[in-house]
Amino acid sequence: MSTQPNPKKYDVPSKDFYKLDQMIRAAESLGNPQFGRHCILAAGTNAKGSIANYLSALFRSIGLRVGTYSSPHVLRPTERFRINGDEISQKELEEFEQKYEVSLKSLTYFERMTLLAFLMFRDLKVDVQVIEVGMGGRLDATNICEPDISVIGPIGLDHEEVLGKGYRSIAFEKAGIMRPHRITWVYLPKNPEVKQVFEEQAKKLGSDLKISDQPLEQSSMEQSLAKDLSDRGSHQIWNARLSWRVFEEACKLWELKPKYETALFKNRQWLGRIQKLRQSPPFIVDGAHNESAAECLRDYLKEYFPKTKFLCVFGAMREKMPEKILEPIRDWISEIYLPSFFPPREIKNTELKEFLERDLKSFSGKIHLMPSLEGEIATLWDKRRPVLVLGSFYLAGEVIRALESKV
Repeated sequence: MSTQPNPKKYDVPSKDFYKLDQMIRAAESLGNPQFGRHCILAAGTNAKGSIANYLSALFRSIGLRVGTYSSPHVLRPTERFRINGDEISQKELEEFEQKYEVSLKSLTYFERMTLLAFLMFRDLKVDVQVIEVGMGGRLDATNICEPDISVIGPIGLDHEEVLGKGYRSIAFEKAGIMRPHRITWVYLPKNPEVKQVFEEQAKKLGSDLKISDQPLEQSSMEQSLAKDLSDRGSHQIWNARLSWRVFEEACKLWELKPKYETALFKNRQWLGRIQKLRQSPPFIVDGAHNESAAECLRDYLKEYFPKTKFLCVFGAMREKMPEKILEPIRDWISEIYLPSFFPPREIKNTELKEFLERDLKSFSGKIHLMPSLEGEIATLWDKRRPVLVLGSFYLAGEVIRALESKV
């Protein structure tokens, strides 16, 4: 496989791309746009996107102008860049690309998008930038910034081909966003190895490590928060609570007064994150693409759909372990449908069918190939049966796009 960068294509996770030298040179040529404003940097195998969204909403609620960078996008590249919650326009993105093309042209797709985010936040004069790490942390393109506070969400086994095998290796890469003598908030580590790595790295750097390991308190704020997120699952309440702790810390650091507006998160829906396209019968789209995310989805289904059997539309990228994604939710699946949705990186649906029939031993339902995603997803919608889509944000995007006229 060629490692030459092509900004028109997505990067396949690779050690060839997991480095900072090109990113540092390009940023220096543009005056280091990543500096000059308050900054929060969020990493983690899962939840980092939710944490970034919660923090952005909280900062906006006290009048700050907030730039938010997240990845991957589900429908449009412009989703990655938001100013005060609003996506930039396609025209604005193209104008920034053209203005800085000379410095951007040597970068990978993700590096290019990340540097564009820093440039936008500088040129559009935001007060605070909330940055979601792409993969890992230590050598991720986002890590050229200098966060006031770093935050690390739940750690699971994902991208081991790049980050290293096992929890210690992955935790070490995530801990790479810690900064000397600054605060790092982390989600309660379930694995003792993860906690040990965080403590070791924090001690080495002199970083002030804080662990969100307490259950939800019954303060009026946290009661409101839990109520606003009551239909998102308990994992999202934990994510929001960690975000609140980071927000309070940032306000103290920046000498601002924190507040929580009633229903700040109520009725907010993020693309491809346990997104209900239809309430009854449920049609749920989730970008869960690793075992940890699938376990969160399982807990959600256990709480809200304990006895529902879903038709499952599933796809996965070549570097993933599909049986690990499906195993946590197998009790909710009656049949599996396998589409083609992103040929450059997907496991071909014919290969995936053979793989699942061989290795998903606990599943006895039928597994179908979907020759046409757009046509057959509409047919599944019209069947008026519960449907669950998962395995990839790229698949989530294709399904949402295909059903836009029906939703």
